[in-house]
Amino acid sequence: MTVPPAQIRIDLAALRRNAAALATLIGQACELLAVVKADGYGHGMAEAARAALAGGARRLGVSTVEEGVALRSAGLACPILVMGVMDETEAPEAVAHRLTPVVCRNSQLDALIGAACSSSKQPTPVHIKVDTGMGRLGLLPEEFFPVLQRARSAPALRIEGIMTHFAEADAAGPAYTTEQLGRFRAVLDRIGQIGLGQPGGRRPDRSPLIAHAANSAALLTRPESRLQMVRAGLALYGLLPSPSCRGVIDLEPVMSWTTRIAHLRRLPAGRSLGYGRTFTTRRPSLIGLLPIGYAAGYPRLLSNRAVCLHQGGRVPVVGRISMDLTMIDLTDHPSAGIGDEVVLLGPQGHERITAEELAAWAETIPYEVVCGAGGRTVRRHFPPFSPARARRAG
Repeated sequence: MTVPPAQIRIDLAALRRNAAALATLIGQACELLAVVKADGYGHGMAEAARAALAGGARRLGVSTVEEGVALRSAGLACPILVMGVMDETEAPEAVAHRLTPVVCRNSQLDALIGAACSSSKQPTPVHIKVDTGMGRLGLLPEEFFPVLQRARSAPALRIEGIMTHFAEADAAGPAYTTEQLGRFRAVLDRIGQIGLGQPGGRRPDRSPLIAHAANSAALLTRPESRLQMVRAGLALYGLLPSPSCRGVIDLEPVMSWTTRIAHLRRLPAGRSLGYGRTFTTRRPSLIGLLPIGYAAGYPRLLSNRAVCLHQGGRVPVVGRISMDLTMIDLTDHPSAGIGDEVVLLGPQGHERITAEELAAWAETIPYEVVCGAGGRTVRRHFPPFSPARARRAG
């Protein structure tokens, strides 16, 4: 028989419900921005964006101008924040596609002013990023205000938002996040003092100034950090950034990943398996071969650590995962057959393999698991997106 390829199933209805739950949690006074960068954390960028907007998100967040342009090409008209490093040469494209760049250096500001003056009828919205302790992108507080004043004096630009990013909002201890939030609030207070307007209030042009800092971990555990907008990434896809987030809200995992048994072998006790001979059978064994390996994003570190689901039960991964094949021990499942479904991530029967489990076995984080899944894998979205059905459901 022909063995079907591996499949990643994306439950868009669950994603929409997660967005609705997050929007309810933060309340109407706070906007929900859905982070759909990195192809929607491996879930499909345009599909995830539509589902999140149907659930109550008002804006989208991407990492690059290219991702923002792709969303515009997919027909999405909502505000799109480009949160990563925008190269100065990309400024004309960002302006032309009505994207909202994040500014973190003077040269970006110069490029945006030039592009906006040349081609934009309306002022181009920008957000300016303050580095309060992440140490990556952003302006230090002492660098921030000269850039702010330059942006403020450019008629072609509109300062729409001020943002920062937390370094360890998912940590058990809140001290550093509290410190960062304090630095950010000091910047916001000074903005009010120089007459730009208080975040959340109306400015002379009647537009709100949006302050935002909270990622998924902060919006779930630090209500005081929600401000005027939150940036939901991992939580949108039904995953928790840390154990401290448990019990705050009910979220549904959106991704499941399945494959099928491609080959079966019966081996005697004492037979070593795979590269490096890292596993030896202790009994006469039934070994299943799965047509998936690290080339498909199933991490090699899962070797001899992970379990999969077959017939509703857990079966161990044995031997070293190779580029194209993974072996599982089916000895306790003697009725296993070629073509049987095996779940790598997600539910089967009463059992479930979670992204958090896979991350722990692979010594990584759930972000990397879902973003990396899917090479050589068919990805299917259910149900097919319907704006009319989304409106009725919402």
